[in-house]
Amino acid sequence: MIWVVTAPDTVPDEASILYDLFSAGLETLLLRKPGWSATEYEALVQNVPPGFRNRIMLAGYPELVEPYGLKGLHLSERLRGIIPSRETAVFRASGFFVSTSIHSAGEFSANGSAMTNNTPSDWDYLLLGPVFDSISKAGYRAQHFDDVPYNAIGIGGITPCNAGKVKGMGFYGAALLGAVWQEPEQAVEVFMKAKQSWE
Repeated sequence: MIWVVTAPDTVPDEASILYDLFSAGLETLLLRKPGWSATEYEALVQNVPPGFRNRIMLAGYPELVEPYGLKGLHLSERLRGIIPSRETAVFRASGFFVSTSIHSAGEFSANGSAMTNNTPSDWDYLLLGPVFDSISKAGYRAQHFDDVPYNAIGIGGITPCNAGKVKGMGFYGAALLGAVWQEPEQAVEVFMKAKQSWE
């Protein structure tokens, strides 16, 4: 499973590129724009055809997920500490997916508190990384993960050349970010090559 994470900044013709990625078979897009307001997220979502919106995991703003028929909600580490697991459990019971980002497999205890969302099973997906040296974040160096959770999506430095290695490390999926957005006009080609490498 190959995900694409949006570039942190606005990309020219971004909605068109997202349309092309979905048309090429992208099943999950993490729409994450740090610092964006709900209104800014909503404007971009509205530019995605309704038939593709159920492939979007939205970072924050749970109030936008159901009205737009999105795939689910992604919580940052900060929001993970604020929103109790009973709330994310209700969200999941309504048919939406919930994901979060972690930086070590040990961030969750085996028998976590019901209030803190700290077991892997509290989440449909865990973005875990960096798996390789980051392409988009200077100084964001690869880590070694001994115990990869069953629902982990590898992130950090993933390219078409190494996506297959991520699968071999035991990850459930891999997320592309820098490899896709370095040259947005090549986004679909990069995604397709990574997907082939994964398969």
